[in-house]
Amino acid sequence: MIRRLLPSLLALIIPRAAFAASDDAGVALSGTYVLSQCPNNIQTFDRIVFKNDWTCLIDPGDGRSVPGKYQLTGAGDSATMTIDPSSAMPPATYGIWRLDHSFWLTPASGGEPIGYSLLPPHPPNLNFDQIVGTFFCRERAGYNAFQITPDHKFHSRAIALDSDAHTAQEIDVDGTVTYANGIITYFNKHSTPSVAGKFNRDVIIRRDNAGIWVVDTFENTLLCEIPANSLDLPPPPPGYSQIPK
Repeated sequence: MIRRLLPSLLALIIPRAAFAASDDAGVALSGTYVLSQCPNNIQTFDRIVFKNDWTCLIDPGDGRSVPGKYQLTGAGDSATMTIDPSSAMPPATYGIWRLDHSFWLTPASGGEPIGYSLLPPHPPNLNFDQIVGTFFCRERAGYNAFQITPDHKFHSRAIALDSDAHTAQEIDVDGTVTYANGIITYFNKHSTPSVAGKFNRDVIIRRDNAGIWVVDTFENTLLCEIPANSLDLPPPPPGYSQIPK
């Protein structure tokens, strides 16, 4: 969750070396992808169901399922995708990076990359009370402890680490939570410092004795959110200076 929060970290969120290895842009996509983070002031698709006959179903952000079609050209860094959602939105072309658990679109007209998480074919059958609690996760970008309460609210504490500048920045976020069909959506209501995006999502793959496993869109891996007793965070590594809030 950490690298979804700070605008200043957007330059770090895309492991482009991993994306450049993708050379199957001419192969049709298959599966359902949901928007990982809703960017500010950008109109984009909330959910896309890709079919291997080059058609798709698109939710333009209002809950509809609009039929459309898509086209992929090129490979690696030059791969592009054109999506034509019929009457919902005008056709648009993006740079695309395809990964195992996600894909990223970059508007051809410029702008920040937009990440989508792949839903599992059979989402876990979890009730809301099974995701209530306090959790901790350690990411390459830092640490995050957060709490989901029975009244559908959340509080998150994170320390974002910049390994180049050797700085650490603490982030506090409060907001509300919705949950349905294995997808947790965190609506950011108040934060210190200001965070990026209207909401963030966790796509749950499974819950086991270790914790809740979710898609890490930024690292193209699965991240385990471990049950915790408090929101306490470990200190930054030696040599890191703390950035004031």
